[in-house]
Amino acid sequence: MKEGTVGLNIDDSVLRDRIRLLLKTRGIKTVDAIEACEETLIHLIVTDRKDVDCEEVHVLPVGKEVDEEELLESIDILGRTPKRCGEIVIGVDPGLTIGVAALCRNSVIDVNVSNDVDQLVDWMRKIIEIVKPPSTRIRIGKGEKWKETLDAVKRSGISETCIQLVDERNTTKTPLPEKWRRYGRDVRAAIKIALKVLQPTA
Repeated sequence: MKEGTVGLNIDDSVLRDRIRLLLKTRGIKTVDAIEACEETLIHLIVTDRKDVDCEEVHVLPVGKEVDEEELLESIDILGRTPKRCGEIVIGVDPGLTIGVAALCRNSVIDVNVSNDVDQLVDWMRKIIEIVKPPSTRIRIGKGEKWKETLDAVKRSGISETCIQLVDERNTTKTPLPEKWRRYGRDVRAAIKIALKVLQPTA
C-alpha cells in the first residue's frame, strides 16, 4: 500500500481515530476524505457511511465491530487492485498442491496455495466479497484435482461467476515476466491459467 492512498470518510470519531491509529502503526498514511471521489491521490476510501459510492476509488465499508486483521487484509488486497476493476479472473492450478491466483486487468491481486479445495473456495469467495467486481471468471486447469475443484466451486454458490475448464499443458514450463517469478511453481501455473488465451476445453 502506497502512502497517502487511504482516505477516511468516517462519521464516528472514535472509530475514525481507531482506524487511523491502526493504519499508522502499519506505516499506512491516511487522509480525511470528505469529498473522496474528487481526491485523485486516494486509491481507497474506508467509510462508515452508507451513501458513499464512487467509481474512481475502491470503497471499503466498516462498522463499529470491525475486525482489525480483516480490515488490514482488505486494505492490502484493494491496494493491489486496479481502479475500475471490471472483472476478476481467478486461475486455479489443481495439482497435488493447488495454486490459485486472482487477477484484475493482468495485475495479481492475491494468491494462495493449499491442499484443501474447500479452503481455497472460501478464499475465492473472500476476494470476490472484498473487491466486488461486476463479473468474475474462474478458470480451472484440467490437472489432477480439476473435478474436485470444479464441484467445490459449483457447491459454493459463488454467484455471477463464469467457470471455464482450461487446457493447462505447459503452464509450469513456459516462462513468466520477471515480476511474477517470485511466486511458487503452483501459483505461477495458476497465473498462466488465468491469462491463457487459448479456447477453454469445456
